[in-house]
Amino acid sequence: EFKRVDVVNELVDKLQGNYKFGAGKFTYDYTELSKLTSEKEAIKSRVSTIKTLSESFSGTYLGRGIEGGLEIFTEGEENNRRYLIVLSDGVDTKNKDYDKDLLANTIKTAKDKRVKIYTIGLGSSIDEKTLKDVASQTDGKYYFAPTADDLIETFNLIAAELSYNLYDTTNDGNWDSVVIADSGFGVKRDGFSFSN
Repeated sequence: EFKRVDVVNELVDKLQGNYKFGAGKFTYDYTELSKLTSEKEAIKSRVSTIKTLSESFSGTYLGRGIEGGLEIFTEGEENNRRYLIVLSDGVDTKNKDYDKDLLANTIKTAKDKRVKIYTIGLGSSIDEKTLKDVASQTDGKYYFAPTADDLIETFNLIAAELSYNLYDTTNDGNWDSVVIADSGFGVKRDGFSFSN
């Protein structure tokens, strides 16, 4: 149902201030959807094209996806914070094992460009170790979302992290709390029947 697309667009709306966004998608190869732009409607429109583009699934290649995403970050603006959010199961389905050299080189490139990589493991069968390694080696964070419904809470936490820990608990577009510590516990995913 393309919930991942809708949640990404909601993240763009949640971030208030002087942000620039870029977007891409990957299976085996990376496809850039948009270069960095501060035009929110333009980036949301480009992300929404995922719903209508025909896709031939040729396997997942995490290293190529990250490598392509890092190309959005160009020279200049060195004083700005830089984040790459990667949504994947992390499983390399094209090869029997990762191209470890490519993955190591992309992590080095991320460090050189000062890009923190946030990885989100989506699904019930994920390569959690690789996704955690990529995030930790770039000073990013790893999140687990077993279903597309869990992406809402995950992206709310990411929005809070990118917005100096301000959090919108009611999803009304207004910050109404501050994240002091993130334990990784997801209310809907991990079992409370009432809101936290």
